Amino acid sequence: MDDYLKPIAQRYGSVPNELVAHFAWVDSRTHKNEGRADFSFLTPQAAVALSDEFEEFHPLFQALPLLILDDTNTSNVHCYAPSLPVPGSIVFVPHDSETRIVFPNLTAMRTAVETAIRDNQYFDEAHDDAQDIYLSEQQDDLNRSISDAYHGKHEFAPEPLILLLLGSSSLLDFRLMSDLARDDNFYYGEKISEQITAIPSPQLMELAKICASHPHPQVSRPGKIAVEKIIQLERC
Repeated sequence: MDDYLKPIAQRYGSVPNELVAHFAWVDSRTHKNEGRADFSFLTPQAAVALSDEFEEFHPLFQALPLLILDDTNTSNVHCYAPSLPVPGSIVFVPHDSETRIVFPNLTAMRTAVETAIRDNQYFDEAHDDAQDIYLSEQQDDLNRSISDAYHGKHEFAPEPLILLLLGSSSLLDFRLMSDLARDDNFYYGEKISEQITAIPSPQLMELAKICASHPHPQVSRPGKIAVEKIIQLERC
């Protein structure tokens, strides 16, 4: 094992090939202050050290073995997630907005980095559009993970993981999603409402109506917006 990658092996037990390729890419060039694309990818040692720091206070890091990949001194980080329903997906953890899956793998992320450099834009802008929703192709696995967390099959607090996964859900598991939409935890219904608005479909109308009728306005307000969004779609 290359000493350069030992911190990764010590954290995860092995180094996936995609991480070997990623850190070879990081080692091969400098990605700092390239025009507006001001970001900095970490070495394996620095990535593990910063991930360990986040694990001490961030609930999502306590739920998932995330590996922080970059540090721009903004508290916004991109993380490699080895154990989500989308293995190897990239999770964006910002300090002032919602955590979400933004790329299905490291290859897609590197492509976005190269595009940001070429177009002289900030890397975050590569996935900054609120309508740019990454839907997992593995919806059954994703729903199973949401259900397991919701029904308390893990020791960690479920809310951060559920909200993250809802952002990549098609919401078509009506039984699961309606339970979440009706839950006293209004963050679930709010997130489902926002997701419906982002990916409106007639199939989601009943779920949208459940959100719109929620007793808490933090769910009912975006729920009514979701209903109207579907109505507008059906008029087209």
